[in-house]
Amino acid sequence: HKNDFFVAYVTRAVVFVPGDIVSLLHGANGLKFRQYLFGSLLGLFPEMGFQVMVGNYLGQDVSARMIVSLVVMIVVSAILSIIINRIINKKSV
Repeated sequence: HKNDFFVAYVTRAVVFVPGDIVSLLHGANGLKFRQYLFGSLLGLFPEMGFQVMVGNYLGQDVSARMIVSLVVMIVVSAILSIIINRIINKKSV
């Protein structure tokens, strides 16, 4: 339970598992609600941003702008994951 926030963040940021299953598992494992809520929100932002961009580009040819936007979203998500992990590791030491 030391890293509830990070667990919630990572399981939302990595979108291989359906959200309902993630929510059920977090509830069954007793994650603290506040850490679950904020971790989930932060983890969902990159995915939501990507979905908005894809929706904006529907019906258009794949452009360099779309590819750059996708790469930027991936890089921002990776950097955010590293920062959150380091903050949590410093608190647990």
